[in-house]
Amino acid sequence: MSDLNLRTEGYSLSLPGSTYWNAVWGGLFTFIGIWLTFEVLGMAIFSAPHTGSEVALGFWSVILSAIAMLIAGRQTGSCVRLSGHSDGRRHGMIMFGLTVTSTVVLMKLGSMLLIGFPGINAAARGSDFMNIFTASGWVTFAALFVGFLGAIIGAMLGERSKTQEHIEPREIRPAA
Repeated sequence: MSDLNLRTEGYSLSLPGSTYWNAVWGGLFTFIGIWLTFEVLGMAIFSAPHTGSEVALGFWSVILSAIAMLIAGRQTGSCVRLSGHSDGRRHGMIMFGLTVTSTVVLMKLGSMLLIGFPGINAAARGSDFMNIFTASGWVTFAALFVGFLGAIIGAMLGERSKTQEHIEPREIRPAA
């Protein structure tokens, strides 16, 4: 029988290498909410047929991806139950990969649904949403690259804020 018990307060112990999917999904939905809202705003602003509006929308998308991933990465890093120094970064990378994969899948599904929609004319049926990736390759690469960096940096910032909140365990003596 033990005369001394240690209790942790303010945080829960976790296994090294555990993945906390609630943190990853929270980051994914945070990114989608921020990015979609402000990308629609950018499309509304830059939709006027001025010369160079596509370039401006490209810059808008790259900067928006970095900011949205930074915020989503910070959210992911702050929701992780820390067991090591690289947990926030690892979760940020998982969130980034899941975000990119789900975006590609949703775009492909959306294009397949539009192809079969009877109200779409033949010219629009031939266009595929996946052409966005091929038509603007450098802009897409830049948005993905700065988004990746934003996710990692944001997760590290969220991880750092979490470690500052870490409460040391106190020794509790048994009652007489």
